[in-house]
Amino acid sequence: MKKKSLAKILTMTMIASIVTSLCPATLYAATGSEVAKDGTYTSTKHVTDEGEQGWSEYNVKVSVSVSGGKIKNIEVTPDESYDSESDDFYDWAKDGRTKKNGTFYPGYSSLVDKDATEDTIKGWDSVSGATCTSKAVKEALLEAIQSAPVAGSETEEVKTTDLEAAITAAKALTETDYTAESWASMQAALTAAEAALTAKESQEAVDQAVKNLNDAVAALVAAAEEYTYVYAGLSWAEYWAAEGVQAAGSTATSDEADSRGEYDKGAFDTVTRATTSHGLHRGSFQCNEVIKAENGKEYNVSYWTDKENAVLTDGSKINFKKGTITEESGDTTTMTEYDVLGLKYVPVKVKTSDLADLKASHRVIENGSTLEGGCTEENLVSYTGLTANVTENTNGLKTATKNEDGGFSFSAKVTGTESGIKDQALKTAPSAEEVGLTVKDAKGSYGEFLRVDLTKNSVDLGSNMQTVTWKYYGDDDTYQNVKATYGTKFAADNWMHKSKGIQLTLTKSARCTLPEGTDGTGYWTITISALGYEDVTYQFQATSKNVVGAVEKEVDTAKLEAAIAKAESLKESDYTAASWAAMQTKLGEAKDELAAKHSQAAVDEATEHLNAAIEALVKAETATAKYVVMNVPYNDFYEAYGLADKAVWEVEAGVDAVSTATANKFKGTTGLAKGTYNNGKYIMGVTIPVEVSAEDYAKLNTALTAENDYYFTTLDTKPEASSKLTINADGSYSFSKVSDATVTNQYLSVGDLDLNGGYGDYEVTITGLGTNGKIKTGEGEADTKDYVLYGAILNTASGKSYGMTCLENIWIGTKVPNVEIAWSIKEGQGLKRAHGKGDAFYQFADMNGAKLTGVTLITDLGLIEVPCDVQLDEYYTGDLSGLTYSMAEGAKELSISGIPSDLKDVKVSVSGGLAEKQEVVDGKVTLKKAPEEGVSYTITIYSSNYPEITRTVSMPITENQKVQLQKWIDKAEATSGYENNADLKEHVQEAKDMIANQNALSAEAAELIGELESKVKATYETISATATLKGSDLAITLQEKELADLVNPTYTLTYRQGRGMATFASGDLTSLAIALGKAPTVGTEYTLTIASENYQDITVKVTAEEAAVENEYTYVYTGLSWAEYWAAEDVQAAGDATSSTEVDSKGESDKGAFDTVTRATTNHGLHRGSFQCNAVIKAENGKEYNVSYWESDGKTAVLTDGSKITFNKGAITELSSGESTTMTEYDVLGLKYVPVKVKTSDLADLKASHRVIENGSTLEGGYTEQKLVSYKDLVAEVTENTNGLKTATKNEDGSFSFSAKTAGTESGIKDQALKTAPSAEEVGLTVKDASGSYGEFLRVDLKGNYGDLGSNMQTVTWKYYGDDDTYQNVKATYGTKFAADNWMHKVMGIQLGLTKSARCTLPEGTDGTGYWTVTIAALGYEDVTYKFQATSDNIVSDSDEKISTTALEAAITKAEGLKESDYTAASWANMQTELGEAKDELAAKHSQAAVDEATGHLNAAIAALEKVKAPAATVDTAALETSISESETLKESDYTAESWATYQAALQSARAALEAKKSQEAVDEAKAALDAAKAGLVKASDSNNSGNNGNNNGANNGNNGNNGNNNGADNGNNGSNGNNNDANNGNGNTNNNNSNNGNITTTTDNVNGTVTSNAETATSPATGDVAGNVASGLGWLGLAISSLGAGLGGEFWKRKKRK
Repeated sequence: MKKKSLAKILTMTMIASIVTSLCPATLYAATGSEVAKDGTYTSTKHVTDEGEQGWSEYNVKVSVSVSGGKIKNIEVTPDESYDSESDDFYDWAKDGRTKKNGTFYPGYSSLVDKDATEDTIKGWDSVSGATCTSKAVKEALLEAIQSAPVAGSETEEVKTTDLEAAITAAKALTETDYTAESWASMQAALTAAEAALTAKESQEAVDQAVKNLNDAVAALVAAAEEYTYVYAGLSWAEYWAAEGVQAAGSTATSDEADSRGEYDKGAFDTVTRATTSHGLHRGSFQCNEVIKAENGKEYNVSYWTDKENAVLTDGSKINFKKGTITEESGDTTTMTEYDVLGLKYVPVKVKTSDLADLKASHRVIENGSTLEGGCTEENLVSYTGLTANVTENTNGLKTATKNEDGGFSFSAKVTGTESGIKDQALKTAPSAEEVGLTVKDAKGSYGEFLRVDLTKNSVDLGSNMQTVTWKYYGDDDTYQNVKATYGTKFAADNWMHKSKGIQLTLTKSARCTLPEGTDGTGYWTITISALGYEDVTYQFQATSKNVVGAVEKEVDTAKLEAAIAKAESLKESDYTAASWAAMQTKLGEAKDELAAKHSQAAVDEATEHLNAAIEALVKAETATAKYVVMNVPYNDFYEAYGLADKAVWEVEAGVDAVSTATANKFKGTTGLAKGTYNNGKYIMGVTIPVEVSAEDYAKLNTALTAENDYYFTTLDTKPEASSKLTINADGSYSFSKVSDATVTNQYLSVGDLDLNGGYGDYEVTITGLGTNGKIKTGEGEADTKDYVLYGAILNTASGKSYGMTCLENIWIGTKVPNVEIAWSIKEGQGLKRAHGKGDAFYQFADMNGAKLTGVTLITDLGLIEVPCDVQLDEYYTGDLSGLTYSMAEGAKELSISGIPSDLKDVKVSVSGGLAEKQEVVDGKVTLKKAPEEGVSYTITIYSSNYPEITRTVSMPITENQKVQLQKWIDKAEATSGYENNADLKEHVQEAKDMIANQNALSAEAAELIGELESKVKATYETISATATLKGSDLAITLQEKELADLVNPTYTLTYRQGRGMATFASGDLTSLAIALGKAPTVGTEYTLTIASENYQDITVKVTAEEAAVENEYTYVYTGLSWAEYWAAEDVQAAGDATSSTEVDSKGESDKGAFDTVTRATTNHGLHRGSFQCNAVIKAENGKEYNVSYWESDGKTAVLTDGSKITFNKGAITELSSGESTTMTEYDVLGLKYVPVKVKTSDLADLKASHRVIENGSTLEGGYTEQKLVSYKDLVAEVTENTNGLKTATKNEDGSFSFSAKTAGTESGIKDQALKTAPSAEEVGLTVKDASGSYGEFLRVDLKGNYGDLGSNMQTVTWKYYGDDDTYQNVKATYGTKFAADNWMHKVMGIQLGLTKSARCTLPEGTDGTGYWTVTIAALGYEDVTYKFQATSDNIVSDSDEKISTTALEAAITKAEGLKESDYTAASWANMQTELGEAKDELAAKHSQAAVDEATGHLNAAIAALEKVKAPAATVDTAALETSISESETLKESDYTAESWATYQAALQSARAALEAKKSQEAVDEAKAALDAAKAGLVKASDSNNSGNNGNNNGANNGNNGNNGNNNGADNGNNGSNGNNNDANNGNGNTNNNNSNNGNITTTTDNVNGTVTSNAETATSPATGDVAGNVASGLGWLGLAISSLGAGLGGEFWKRKKRK
């Protein structure tokens, strides 16, 4: 539209002028002083200024609204050719202007509220103060008002409501839905209807148009739709939405946990698990499963090759061990969550035209592709070789329908006869009998209230199982009347076990609520849908026995409490570390379950697992002494002292009291179990000196081994004391008491009594039995004697005595010189054990409240009596069966009830620091923190009248432990000689049973894991190591091995604390140099244990030394997240990475704190994030492309690993492999070049967790575009003086914190001084008027010298001072993020915004107006601070606004009307990007500012389109040059302003054409236009009517050849005054004497008065005699056009002739 030739302009002007002057007034209704009828009238005029060099011409559309006979509103809208250079003229036209002489000339706004007449508009003096814009507006106003009917001229009101509705309905239809022929007919009717609506000729005409359009719409013929058949991955809600189940389509979640502690009580939301195992891989059989990790990635699993290796949907692979994920690249991370999203292979029918959109929103598997899933394990079999073959007959087919919002809905599935798998027929599932359908007894082990298992012949069905539908019929045994239908989700409701079949459950939840008045008992069906199977339905009946909660039942914890008490009474030193650890795990789980009491099933399971763990305890080895030293069972040993009652130490049914000891505690003669023997699992008795006769000696069994009863060795000398053995006639053995000791007892005594100790209800201390196995025999320190303590007997005033056993009751101090004896009674910590054998094992029950009179010590020195007088407190003996208590996971409260009323002043404590003597309020005890998984807690009930009552609680087995068990099962079965290793096989079977056991406990699992790991590792190779411990630095050296040789190595550093070992530090062994969180105690010996999965554990003793002097730091650049960078910078929300789901006015989710900035855009400055930020492009293939910088083509990105990708409109191609994918998300993670000071010893760990760029490395980023310049040859040189330096500090958990940045004098770039930023004036600081176009509420632009600063800009800090213009008192400080707040444009400057968000909340009572500073930190720059003031004009208000999209729609329409082939590829691609964003904004309508911005960007892109250049041709410009040179002889003062302006415009165009030499045609046209303009010059002395007197005998009837009046409709007496004697008769009738009689054929779209002016169409409703006026008007129009050729051409010819 720019630079039109003068000839064309004059042609259009001539047409308009002639038509205006010749058409009868009846075609323009309102003239003169006639008032226009109410309504809105429009016209468009062209704006040009021929006198200004470089002027951009444009059109203005003028709309005038009339109401009550007055002009109520005038809207003037320029088209897309409008340039901001015309802003002043545009404003003057509206508001008026004052010229230099002081005269004010009003704008068109002065016409508002004046009479709506032609005279009113003519009276507006736009000419005297004129601009070309004002002139065009006035012309358009006149034409618009003249198109209006005269007020009151129409008697009938034409109603158009039905017509408007019909038009709207027709426009809403989609062309592709119908045949071309029927669509064309409808479009013709639509066009006619729109014309009728505009004309409003008559009600009859409007009604006919309605009928015609509606008939045409009704006649539309639907196009035959083509469908494609595919598999699609659907979410649970999508799948069930149309299936007629409860809560269909709902994704509601619930924060209520079920009885299993899982959050499965929502509707069809994602199933989320935190477990790192227990069937993790089973979700991949038929579900879309994703593993989320700490690195922010999501790993979408396709199938598993084994339980540790998964193939992802993008074809890549990961290794998965204990939650540790290792990528093929070697990068590792840790799982945070495991989600089962929905089904992955749902057969779907979709319109072929919608397939691309379905692919964009869902995972789609097309026919011919491979179906794969699962992991083969025992009975379950994975599949990877199936080929998709979905047809219209595939069973379970759903139809996908695209919704108006672009989303998809899916129909109910239909029954089909085909499998959807190539070359595979539809399978039939086994019958209920064949599949072993079993309705399980009510337990609720998995949180369900009803469960059905398929225990036989269900392997293949289980591997292919997708969904299960439950129908409930209540008491209807005919299965006719369904009361409710329920859908289910895998993992939450459905499961398949590797060996135990399919497990189907229902959980009371948002997706399953029983009908009112029912309890779940009655008749049910379950329908299983499986890949490649016919749906199968099984019927069954559920009774109250099957429904959890149908009959309330109190949870009985007696057996569990007994098992816990038994476990707690055992001594760790008696057992192996592995078996003790496994038991402790089960003990912890048992305590958790005791506290939680999820269900009787869960309690029973915990009991069983703990008892099994106790039974599995492995006794430590013991050595023998000398002489005849014999293993004497406790029964035989204590029988000699008359202790005939069943003792707690008696072995019965394989259980004894000392079964908690670990092997390392009863090794040889030097441990806590000194003087005892064991069978590797239990302490069986004591190993004592025995006197035996020669006769009986010969009878002794010499074939026994050390763990056997009566095994012996012969001593060379007689011991100091011994027992005498007698072999009875029946071959049994009898033993006498040990002989009395000769040592004194005067230095021995019984100490104070302790209640509720760590090892029993009662505990006493025997002092004088020193450390290192010595007994005190005198006053001096050296007066001691070695001794061995075999047992102790407690003697009471009642005369009854009680035998104590080693470790169970007797603990020998290793550091403190004493022996502790502890024991329990029934209702204290009572020894409740023996699998329900009952009170026979409560040996000490009758000691409650007894009086202790002495202790008999049985030693190798003989019997030593220690008298005492100790009254034992009486424990509560009332009924505690109603005492219940529980602690829910994550809850900070203990629920407790059933405390007996006769306990006074009750308070409750919970160990582990959870509660300290708290009162019970409403059955609750408030905890300081939530309980931890796997920890056993002791609940202590205090009262003022009884000793404390204690109970323990813990939690059940974890999924991670099941993974560990399975891992060690696999490793065990892979060991050499496994088949012949009976012990290992026994443990493997126990582990398998435990995994399958619903009631397994964590303590048992831990013990078994330890045992199994220990036994597996015993078959592995051994390696050795050395270590040093200096300060907090642990250095390890492996012998003949590298760290990489160890699989999943971990380290533990322990030290002795009391009787046990305490852990000082532990973790994954990722480096042989470990920086501990704190320094150990110098001089203390520590034990370093290095464990791995492929070698035996390495144990190294290391003594702590003083720290080496360390003061070395390394200086580097480090990539920091936004939260890490701002954490110490004293800004609002410092360090907070919280996100927000609320979007800003731009529709972006930027209202969080310092979280990652996420964008879905595929263009618009995508590459700018790589200047100073870590930017990552995420793709559909699951990969993340970390961008370093972009090459000069703007489409090739160089990644941080050196590889390259091309990027085009979201399409990504890897240059190395050629593989392609599509972008899903673009994230700006934080800054990539932050100067950091870090301890050299911590550098390796910093590198492991952050991207680190060391000195000497290259810095690179960005993409050069106009003012912005990329960089890729800078060399890093960070020093202690680098500006912006932060210090990295390693935290105890191994992570890093970063200090506030410091000011420095160096740039951090080699050979580059620190730059100084431009001043506010130089940088062109501008506080923008409020718009919010990017979601901000305040914005500052830097439009001047900003290029280099913008390219290096990293962060911006805003400080708000309110009304303090001294900038002294900061009210608030805000940090920002690139893309969310800060941006740099290639030509528009640096754009800095503030968004109301978690990182920016204005102080209360302020609105953002006042004084501010912004401080920009940039790479290689000093920080620069700019001050400014913000007024209310700069602050975006929160008020709602009415958004107009008219201009945007026009721009989009214009863009869509262009042809790609006409323009260069680059300019077309740029325009298409802006067009896409414009459409997005039109759909979103974020704000007026955003709409306007999109409009401006699109129009700019259209304007920037470059035409495809035609082949160059020789252009002759000689004639044009001559015409231009003639202009130098002319003077402006000789001619009128208007004619001179026209000439200058033509001259400017001519010079441009000469310079461009675009084509010969363009040059010739420019010359003709220039010559015509020169000929049209009017002398300044001429009058307006020069050459046009009364009788005009020439061919031109206008003003000086100027085709009438330049003021549009104001025709005056121009054109045909007087008598026209030319051949062309101006009457337009039959009075034509020339052969050209004015019968020119013209085309008009509307016979009711539409005429064309300035290349735009203005519609004027006809008045009066419509037919006559139109006929008359067309006659005049024909004559006018006829005159154009002769008149205009003749005028030009005559001008030349005069010259």
